[in-house]
Amino acid sequence: MLNVTSDIYRLLADRLRDAVGTAEFFSGRITVAADLDYELIATLLFYRTTESDESGSRDIITDIIPVWWEFHSYTIDGEILNDFDFAEFRREVIG
Repeated sequence: MLNVTSDIYRLLADRLRDAVGTAEFFSGRITVAADLDYELIATLLFYRTTESDESGSRDIITDIIPVWWEFHSYTIDGEILNDFDFAEFRREVIG
């Protein structure tokens, strides 16, 4: 079984934050090509809060609720099982 590394979680989280922007809903596909090809297909709800300081205000993701998700990893020979953990992914996105 393939171990999904913290680097892959981080890359996926960065791509997801870019894809969702300031929306409260995401339904789509995020891919990462690294040592292998990784693909997250998901429908997610985002909860946010606004934080303000002297430099301004910004929206912060406070929680992600998965409606549906599946995560795949591929080699040139096909799909391989992995140990993707949505809770760990969630921590990286909210981080």
